Amino acid sequence: MAAARLGAEETKELEQKYPEGGKFLDQYRGGKIEEPLVERAQSHLSKAYHLPDEFPMRAEVLSGLARTEYVRGHYQKAVGLLDELAEKYPETEDGRKAPRWKQELVELHRRELAQAWQSPPERWTAFWLVFPIVVLGISGVCLFLAPREKALNRSK
Repeated sequence: MAAARLGAEETKELEQKYPEGGKFLDQYRGGKIEEPLVERAQSHLSKAYHLPDEFPMRAEVLSGLARTEYVRGHYQKAVGLLDELAEKYPETEDGRKAPRWKQELVELHRRELAQAWQSPPERWTAFWLVFPIVVLGISGVCLFLAPREKALNRSK
């Protein structure tokens, strides 16, 4: 019960600390900032997840856990938690909002995947710079060795 309360408060604190959302996600997932509050909330809410379904705060636990999983980039877990929230607690405010949140989350994830393909990471840029050099190097070696091999075959 204490873990549920702590996790819910930490989730609220996280949302108040980073109201811009998207900017925080980019920096957090990119490793530019560390936010221990995410891990603490995740830890407390994960413990509270195992509370019985009848526990009064469990809907809030599922909602907060879905948020922290989303922040950590675990989309499938977040979607599953939102499904459980909508199914088990349809009478709560979060339970009624869960299908809409799920739809928004799926759309966000789809856009992020599309954007990732449009702007390749730096390692792809390096790959496309190095790849032609390697191919040219291999071709040069083959062109250099091919005449020698023919000469060796003629001398036999």
